[in-house]
Amino acid sequence: MPLKRPKILIVDDRPANLLALKALLAKVDALVISADNGNQALARTLDHDFALMLLDVQMPDMSGYELAELLRGEERTQRVPIIFLTAAYKDDAHRARAYDAGAADYIEKPIDEAILLSKVRVFLELDRMRRDISRIAEQLAAQNQRLEAEVTGHQATLKALRDSEERFRLAVSGTNDGIWDYDLMTGRCSYSPRWKQMLGWQDAEVSDSRDEWCRRVHPDDLEKAMTDIELHLAAKTPIYENVHRLQHRDGFYRWILDRGRAVRTGHGQAVRMVGAATDITDQRRHQIRIQYLNDRLEQILRSVAEGIFGIDTSGRITFANSAMERLSIRPRSELIGRSASDLFVGHGSADDESTRGEGLIWAACHSNEPQTVRNDLLCRSDGSTLPVDYTVAPLVTGTIVTGAVVVVRDATERLKIEFGLEQARVAAEETSRAKSTFLAIMSHELRTPLNTILGFSEIIRDAAFGLTALERYREYAGDIFESGAHLLDLINDILDLSKIEAHRMEIEPQWQELRYTLTSIVRLIRDKASRQQVELTLDFDPDLPLLYADERAFKQIILNVLSNALKFTPSGGQVTVHGGSQADGGIVISVTDTGTGIARDQLDRLFLPFEQIDNRYNREAAGTGLGLSLTKGLVEIHGGSVVIHSTLGIGTTVAIHFPPGSRNHPHQRTGEPEPGARPEPPGT
Repeated sequence: MPLKRPKILIVDDRPANLLALKALLAKVDALVISADNGNQALARTLDHDFALMLLDVQMPDMSGYELAELLRGEERTQRVPIIFLTAAYKDDAHRARAYDAGAADYIEKPIDEAILLSKVRVFLELDRMRRDISRIAEQLAAQNQRLEAEVTGHQATLKALRDSEERFRLAVSGTNDGIWDYDLMTGRCSYSPRWKQMLGWQDAEVSDSRDEWCRRVHPDDLEKAMTDIELHLAAKTPIYENVHRLQHRDGFYRWILDRGRAVRTGHGQAVRMVGAATDITDQRRHQIRIQYLNDRLEQILRSVAEGIFGIDTSGRITFANSAMERLSIRPRSELIGRSASDLFVGHGSADDESTRGEGLIWAACHSNEPQTVRNDLLCRSDGSTLPVDYTVAPLVTGTIVTGAVVVVRDATERLKIEFGLEQARVAAEETSRAKSTFLAIMSHELRTPLNTILGFSEIIRDAAFGLTALERYREYAGDIFESGAHLLDLINDILDLSKIEAHRMEIEPQWQELRYTLTSIVRLIRDKASRQQVELTLDFDPDLPLLYADERAFKQIILNVLSNALKFTPSGGQVTVHGGSQADGGIVISVTDTGTGIARDQLDRLFLPFEQIDNRYNREAAGTGLGLSLTKGLVEIHGGSVVIHSTLGIGTTVAIHFPPGSRNHPHQRTGEPEPGARPEPPGT
């Protein structure tokens, strides 16, 4: 409760002096009350208690001395300090008279403000101290009265405590707790037989001393235990409770849960403390084991790549590992409490439609069987989705399902592998189909010339037309030779393709004059073009560089492409062969026809072995489907490439690119010119 402001009485018959004095005293923390004569001042003392009075000496009707004598005669005002103020009487006689009247000080005018304020503050502080002393005295008197009443009932309280203690000891004697009783007034601390037995001691072997407990507490635990006791004795805690280790007689330490409560007087002073000690060593070991297992589980959860989270029976997430944070791009705090079904799109596949999405969570929490979903999508915090598989396994306590654990696996790699396997399966089926087609074609390609060879050979062997039909036999021998050559070419194509696929094809590149080589190749096939009534044209760019390639392989490349062009170009069409140079010094040979063309979705199949594009000419034109595949392999061995552009109903262009100079390809034989060297071509 805040103290009231002290009051100062100022008395002067001149209003101007009162105003000046009141303004000066405004600098101190006090309430100033004024009076302009002695009678008015006496009346003010009946209504107020003053800490200090300032009286003018010279006043009409009643002087300051007379007023002071009257004030000293009243019990209410006789101890109030008085300071006389005077401008007229400055001699020692008046000063002595003032002190005889009971003045505390005598100040002559003009007044030194600093001195007056300093003295006023001193008297105000003295008044405050006097009031404090008076208030304390009153409180002490009241306290003494209460103490007398408490002392009267103290004996009854002690008797009740003894009775209560006896009942308490009887109540706890059958428990497993050790009881201790600490008398704070005498310092005596007694221990029950059970307390001593817990530590391996007999009753008579432990004295009633507090040191019996202190010297048995583990050094690392003593300070904390003492602090907890002091906090409780200071009424900072409702009960004393501490876990510490006490040394057993065998030298080992037992974990003890120590609890107690202070017995206090009516004033709150602790006079006694009673408590119980419980041996929790086994529980502590179990707790340590559980903590160890929890730590190991946390380490396992952190180390696994799969996202793992737990849910309660309502489907809310209760915990999540770091992998789940990474997969969902969500911090653990955002996952906890979230509905698990919100994380998944629910498009996954499961054995039962009812177990998808939220139905699966529900099913796992209400059964003893794990549930698995494949090919679902995990919703991530950035708005993206991640393909996942997840398994929900119930958590069972006894026979009650208390929740479930969800293990989430990133299905991206699995889907890639499955997609690759599917592509491989399709490719294998395509290869198998192509090989089946190839075998069918090969049976025809092989059977036709073999039948010719066998038939004509039999006619010649048996001289079916007589011994004189030499011209006819010569014609049949020519047919046999052409059929054998066709078989040889076919077998050579198959062997070359096998070598290319096994990376065992070797070439012997050399410098060639492209004009000469292309002209000789076109000359070989021009007759065939004439028979098919197809116009065959050959042109070159000026300043063509030399071609560095294997002569036999190059001829085979161009002949394969020209044969295909003629095969699929109808009568009246045109085939154009063009040789040109590239900016990097390489060479490009293009063969353009005005045939039926090839559909865009069929272009990728052209270079597959044994493959033939299905169009209206396929049924009429013979072939094994090895030509373009073999061509592509031979070009790539030279470090080049083949590009095909085709439009249905307009025609096809095959562009063959050769790099500049020698590339020292690994399939080339040693002995070719060094890069940059340009030997003269043959015939120059």
